Amino acid sequence: MAFYVVSGAIYGMEGLAGGREGSPRLAGTLLGMGSWTIIEGFQYSAVVLLLIVLAAVWDSRLRLRECALLAAPYFLITGVWLVFYNRYGVSGSQAIGAFNTMLADIKAGDYNLVELRLIFGYMRRYLFE
Repeated sequence: MAFYVVSGAIYGMEGLAGGREGSPRLAGTLLGMGSWTIIEGFQYSAVVLLLIVLAAVWDSRLRLRECALLAAPYFLITGVWLVFYNRYGVSGSQAIGAFNTMLADIKAGDYNLVELRLIFGYMRRYLFE
């Protein structure tokens, strides 16, 4: 999954920066395959897709055609996978159970800010080691 997401990010940035013609399509396909690999992969791939588009907006190189070529394979592959997963795999999934519990806790107002502070504290401490 990490290979798909990182490679998709590299090809996506290259495609939106005016590189080769097929780079956005390849990037979208790689990001889609990253979401197909594990269920959490669609979230990582979505964040990368959003960051690539935001970087293109910030660099004033946003072209709608390249963004569509980048996003279409991702949404197609991810959509097929989520439909398949929802139909056949969601009942025995520990990941979806944890995700649903997290959403229910957030709706109930339990944000676990102490744990979030610990995560950022560990990240700050060990990021450069």
